[in-house]
Amino acid sequence: MSLKLADRLFAIFLLLAGIYVSFMSARYGLYLNGVPGPGLFPFGAGMMMALLAVALIIRSLRSGWRIEGSIPSGILLSIAGLCAASAAFVLFSGIAGMTVSCFLAIVAIGWIAEEPHQRNRGFLVKLVLISAAVAALCHIVFITLVGIPPVEGWF
Repeated sequence: MSLKLADRLFAIFLLLAGIYVSFMSARYGLYLNGVPGPGLFPFGAGMMMALLAVALIIRSLRSGWRIEGSIPSGILLSIAGLCAASAAFVLFSGIAGMTVSCFLAIVAIGWIAEEPHQRNRGFLVKLVLISAAVAALCHIVFITLVGIPPVEGWF
């Protein structure tokens, strides 16, 4: 796939994802009882994604800006895996809860993003421990200390 086409397709995907995240997060509530609601931060992230996508699209369509080359299929598969892990996080947070979904997303993204020759049992153990610590820390900071109501699921 050419870099120019990949750049445009990614920008369109990013725009659609930003609009979707913003729309869905607004349904969770931006503010509840005078405190930031569970949808406030995802709403801001979705809006930033959409704005950056528009900037990418404008840059890509400029006649003076040229991009050449191609992307190897292995890299495209990794990018697709990262996008799928991010989408699964958004979709399953309402089922599994925010903390569990965060943990699973960090593990998946960390595994996919690591160089294939570095993926081994030791790396996986470290990744799981760090992911659990980050998910727990986010739960403590945002839900317990700040008091932001979480997106809750079955767990």
